[in-house]
Amino acid sequence: MYTLIKVGRLTGVVNPLPDKILKEMMLSLFFLISLEVFAGISMLGGGDCLIKMPILFMLLPALMDLRGDVMGPYGFRLLNSLHLGTNEPRFATKYNLLNSLLAVSLMIISTFFVVAAVSVLAYVVGVPSGDLEVLTSLSLVSTVITTLIMMPILIVFTNTLYVKGYNVENFLPSLITGSMDALTPSVLFGSVFLIQSMSRVGRLVLIVSLGVAAIIGVFLIYREKHLELIKDFKENLTTSVIVATISGVGGSFFSRNPTIVVGSGFVAFVPALNSLIGSAQGILAGKLSVDIHMTGIVEKRVFWSYFRKVLTASETAVIFLALIFAVISIHPVLPPISGVSVATSFLVVAVMVSFLSFVVEWLTKTSFRLGLNPDNVVFPFITSLSDLFTPITSYGILYSLVMVLGIV
Repeated sequence: MYTLIKVGRLTGVVNPLPDKILKEMMLSLFFLISLEVFAGISMLGGGDCLIKMPILFMLLPALMDLRGDVMGPYGFRLLNSLHLGTNEPRFATKYNLLNSLLAVSLMIISTFFVVAAVSVLAYVVGVPSGDLEVLTSLSLVSTVITTLIMMPILIVFTNTLYVKGYNVENFLPSLITGSMDALTPSVLFGSVFLIQSMSRVGRLVLIVSLGVAAIIGVFLIYREKHLELIKDFKENLTTSVIVATISGVGGSFFSRNPTIVVGSGFVAFVPALNSLIGSAQGILAGKLSVDIHMTGIVEKRVFWSYFRKVLTASETAVIFLALIFAVISIHPVLPPISGVSVATSFLVVAVMVSFLSFVVEWLTKTSFRLGLNPDNVVFPFITSLSDLFTPITSYGILYSLVMVLGIV
């Protein structure tokens, strides 16, 4: 519910009570962080793999982004089909089958492109990539497993909340982002032994088989002449590969010196920081978009109020995350979390949230002034910026604290 006030000669929109805004932000970010803890634990447990295969620092964020970018539209297509009455809130429907077939096929085909792009990028920056068929088969197997796990969860989750009358769109982004980030490293590290135990011929057969299966899946969708899904396939394939590759570029900085990232325990914070900063900016962009659509302006005073709340909620989420990892790291199996990793996380969030918040404000006002919908401009652009600059900023701050200041 919005309260109208007088802003000069215009009637402006002030969001609900400030305390309520902060509470909503913190609940959303805390839910996301709770899921990202599992991703952090997987990264800690896979430290040896990351040191032996530094290209995984580039591949993992790319795959996390790819899976989120594919499963996000998958979930919202399902939700929209329920709203439009073209689907029923049941598990086994024809639409769910076609939508799931599209998601699996899209995931497999996109993974081929992402692995190729990351491998070329690794060669350019001088990061050893190892055997290409090992990397490809590892990525494909983990992709198929995570997709098959998430699809039934999303169908049941969306159908249940829809039937109960909840606003599903408020929960889907955090569920998809957090779940895919948690599943991606754990499934990938868990698949390493399986892939390495296979012969070279076995891996090549696996790669070809999954590629053919994906092509057949796309053919079946075309055969059904489902124009909406065909259009989504073309659009989603292009954008997902581009954004995922950008994430790989950011991860290349960690791959330069994996020992510092793993040894300090900062590797546990990497997935959470990417998601936290991106989600915080998504919340800010959403609120500014509502205001500018209703009033035609983004008032400075309102923006500063939003900015303070986003920064407060983000830093509080980092405290929450650090406390969880401090308790978890007591377990002798996992390496301890150092003070430098916590300090780095605080500084990274402060720098990135501040920088991106002003970019979001500028993009929102500029796109609206040009007659564009800020929702279609701000969200993809800010996600790419966050995925690119968060790892770069993180590595710069971490390296400075460890090597220059000598903080341990």
